[in-house]
Amino acid sequence: MRKICEDKLFAEEILGVSVAKSLQSMLSDLMAANNIFDLPFGSPTEILGSAGQKYQINLANGYKLLVGCNPIKTPTLLSGIINWEKVRKLIIIDVQG
Repeated sequence: MRKICEDKLFAEEILGVSVAKSLQSMLSDLMAANNIFDLPFGSPTEILGSAGQKYQINLANGYKLLVGCNPIKTPTLLSGIINWEKVRKLIIIDVQG
């Protein structure tokens, strides 16, 4: 995943140009956002069955970026689930399409 996220040409080869551009744009948006819900695009939604542990974000051509919370200092609610409004660092899990 790191190579796809960091190497534009490799991402274009694996995902295609439009999805790779969408991914790079989303990664920039994620870096600028205060939390996952501040994204201007992508409609972050909880992945069903993940018990609030993972989210998916829409990319181009039906692809999805799957993310989780960085396990260091995970902010949680009293119920024990992740408080996504306070999550500042994400782990990129996968790009699926």
